[in-house]
Amino acid sequence: MKNSTHTLTGLSLLLALFACSKAPIDTVLPSNFSGKWAEVNEYGHSHSYMDFYLGKCYHYECNEWHRVTDNKMYGCEDMSRFLLESKEFHQSSPDRITIGDGPEVPLLRITDDQVRINGKDYRRFKTFVREQYPDDIPRSVSFDRDNYALLAGRDTALSFTASPEHSLWYNAQWQSDREDIVSVDEEGIITALNAGTATITVILDKGVSTSCKVSVGSDLSATETANCYIVSRYGGWEFRCDVKGNSDKRLPAADSVAVLWESKATLEPTEKAEIIHHVMLDSNKVVFTAGKVDGNALIAVFKDKEILWSWHIWVCKDYDAEKSAQNYRYSSEKLMDRNLGALSTDTHSCKHFGLFYQWGRKDPFPGNASETKDVCRQSAYTLGLLPKTASTGTTGTIDYTVAHPTEFLTGGGERKDWLFADYDDTLWGDAKTLYDPCPPGWRVPTGRAKGATEGIWRKALDAEQRYGQRLGENGFSMNGLRNMFGISSDATYPLPGWIAETGSYVAIGKGVLWTSTQWENHTPDYLYLIYDGRTYGVYCSHPSWSNGNRINGYNVRCQKN
Repeated sequence: MKNSTHTLTGLSLLLALFACSKAPIDTVLPSNFSGKWAEVNEYGHSHSYMDFYLGKCYHYECNEWHRVTDNKMYGCEDMSRFLLESKEFHQSSPDRITIGDGPEVPLLRITDDQVRINGKDYRRFKTFVREQYPDDIPRSVSFDRDNYALLAGRDTALSFTASPEHSLWYNAQWQSDREDIVSVDEEGIITALNAGTATITVILDKGVSTSCKVSVGSDLSATETANCYIVSRYGGWEFRCDVKGNSDKRLPAADSVAVLWESKATLEPTEKAEIIHHVMLDSNKVVFTAGKVDGNALIAVFKDKEILWSWHIWVCKDYDAEKSAQNYRYSSEKLMDRNLGALSTDTHSCKHFGLFYQWGRKDPFPGNASETKDVCRQSAYTLGLLPKTASTGTTGTIDYTVAHPTEFLTGGGERKDWLFADYDDTLWGDAKTLYDPCPPGWRVPTGRAKGATEGIWRKALDAEQRYGQRLGENGFSMNGLRNMFGISSDATYPLPGWIAETGSYVAIGKGVLWTSTQWENHTPDYLYLIYDGRTYGVYCSHPSWSNGNRINGYNVRCQKN
């Protein structure tokens, strides 16, 4: 039913004026004034009318608009009637009218079918032909959006618009193709029941209809909290924001929430709210909607305008990390089939590069989005250029990076570490740590533990290094690694370069993947990948190599926890 809310209508205002003060009563209105008179709009619609009959007035009012035709208001089934028997109608002068002891009100007779009373035009009920008023039959109908998001257990009202704008309808039928996911009642109130997607359809009584998708999300932190969450389906989601990352350490109650940045992992500009929108605080939860575009985003909660904590939201439709995980030779552990933050495994797209991390930090930085092998370019994201801050005694601390998760710390001095004062080898570990950047159930992979051969890559390669034989199709990826790693399906390892200690994007055609393990000299163990124009090299690091600077931004490929 198309509804319209009204307060004091023209007719009710008129009646209110009539009751204000005493006025002379002269002659009874002429008999041809008797009948039903409605104040209609330019489409011939009205929501109230007066019925003059034998000097008395009946006032009728409805809270909806209806077509005035054939001595009735078409489609009205719930009209209120006010019988004003004590009020007699009189014409006090040729251009004045009074009702009972009310004041004189201007009256202007226009035609036998139309009068103006106190500046309002009223028409006598009659059959209004189409030459006089526009056709009000709806030709189309549309929802405000074609995709809605809702959290399980919540409800909301769907709204739609019929065209033309003056069209009327009196019945709307609602349908859901998955009542087990989203139910809908006769008023268009939808209730989210279980995670999934349902199609909601509305059919007007004139036969036109439209549909929309309603995606139901759930609590991403229901089984485990983390610093990163994978969103594999567009829709509504929530996660706990009262604890720090992968722990039960409590955070102060937040007073606001915001999206710090978004990126589609390409050179194409990302608009705000393109990936994540409708972000809000709900008690101890952050609630948000994932839109129609895959990408990465960083959400933070605040107290008194200071960041308390931040979370990486990895929106990758239909990505199931568990099902696509890969087993490597000589190891029972599994690795993801892509780098953390990668939106694809397509080697012809820079969306498979993934995000960059400084060792030990939980928050990501945009990846490379190079279009050629010779040029490194930062992925476009809503912050513009990568914010850079020199590591000092003030900035080079864990607390500073938590409060400033978007800032890439540069410098590092001889220690080549973003931590300024001292090393901390426990920020990432073989057990998931507070600052681990991986989603629930995953962690930064193990490398060589103080000389022991433990990591998945070292076990699979069974040596310090391996060489491939032109395994990739271009200089951006290493693929076809089934035999090298001893896995049942091909693995894709991009060569996106990295972020240097200066904050510059460099070394396209090479790649480095962090592990959680340190050498004795506080240099992290890592996997090094390189394409020299002819062949691909896969190397496990050595403590004497200089590439393991913790201040650099490298990729992470998460290991099953």
